[in-house]
Amino acid sequence: MAGNALFTYVLVVVVVFVMVCQAQHINEGDHGTGETDSTNYMGGGLDPASLSQLRRTVRQVVSESTPLKPANASGTRTRDIYDFTRSFHVGTSCQDIQSTQGASRSGVYLIHPPNLVQGPWKVFCDLQSEGGGWTVFQVRDDVEPHENFMRGWEDYKVGFGDFDREFWLGNILIWALTNVDNNTQYELHIELEDWSGNKRFARYRGFRVGSERDAYRLYHANVYFGNAGDALYSHNGLPFSTFDVDNDNRDGDFVERSCARLYKGAWWYGNCHDANLNGWYLGGPHRSFADGVNWYTWTGYNYSLRRTVMKFRPQSNGPIPVGFDTFIIANRKRSLPLTTTTQQQQQHTHSKTLVEEHRGGGVGDMREKRGMSVSEDDDDADGRVDVSELLSSRNTLTRPQHHPQHHTDL
Repeated sequence: MAGNALFTYVLVVVVVFVMVCQAQHINEGDHGTGETDSTNYMGGGLDPASLSQLRRTVRQVVSESTPLKPANASGTRTRDIYDFTRSFHVGTSCQDIQSTQGASRSGVYLIHPPNLVQGPWKVFCDLQSEGGGWTVFQVRDDVEPHENFMRGWEDYKVGFGDFDREFWLGNILIWALTNVDNNTQYELHIELEDWSGNKRFARYRGFRVGSERDAYRLYHANVYFGNAGDALYSHNGLPFSTFDVDNDNRDGDFVERSCARLYKGAWWYGNCHDANLNGWYLGGPHRSFADGVNWYTWTGYNYSLRRTVMKFRPQSNGPIPVGFDTFIIANRKRSLPLTTTTQQQQQHTHSKTLVEEHRGGGVGDMREKRGMSVSEDDDDADGRVDVSELLSSRNTLTRPQHHPQHHTDL
């Protein structure tokens, strides 16, 4: 480790020296004309813009050259996750840290969404897939020990698990990060892998999650592309349900009326599901029906996937990539009558409202629709929402042990 530290130190010194020499050379050229610039400092070397670029470059060099230790392993079989919470300033999102500070490696960072009073919070940022900028909010994987995803409302609200194994980021932060303002739309990307190593994906535009007052309802614009099949089509506009808070619309004279209890998970259930990525981790084919980590449109109701990742970022408004199976607001037959005609009409109304909301409306209208009323007692004068629940001991995932609000500039 001493040798690695020395190498990093020497590399940083070389970078600083080269940049200062370049700036000094430019400055000497100016002096050769007999002119002086009172804005030059540091021995006539760097102006403020160059100094800012220097700091950003040094942070990136240190990040990419230092062999970081994985975060403390929380089990016997974990994923390699790296902690950058002390290497970069607090950002407003994963994309913000990448675009303004030059972060380029996936790992744990600190962010403080501008619509929340409290912060910062730890999140896992995927900065290396398809341009980066992704905030990861769910991971299921072949690790030990497995996380229990059949949890109650409060656990799903604040988040649980470990970044180096399996986790759910928490509905509060998912809501906050997908409802920052009225001008930004988000895309949801879902990665799936079976036990033979086959990989599929599904991506949705216009993704967001409603507030708790809206039961953390799932919204997307019914614009899907990918090769895993559109298993979230029937879930659009549905509220979130857990075994202790039943918001589903399961019909019929059944002994068990709760989809969450019946299918061993927590999700945006209707009557009941085409996707169940928070179900039991059953390890491939299973005899029980639809209670595993299921994605019906790819592997059906009797196959539990090996790995899933759910993540989002501000969406690109460019054309959908050519070459993928693409479906746009396509009505397809399902294997089970998961929703009644009335429920389908309600979902269509939710989708229409979402599209209209994205097309316009003032900030006040957006805040009212998204459960962010400025008249609520838990809002401050700037309209930010109090999320003191995330400071509780229940939150073991995103609450930092220390709150390094300020970092020393390099």
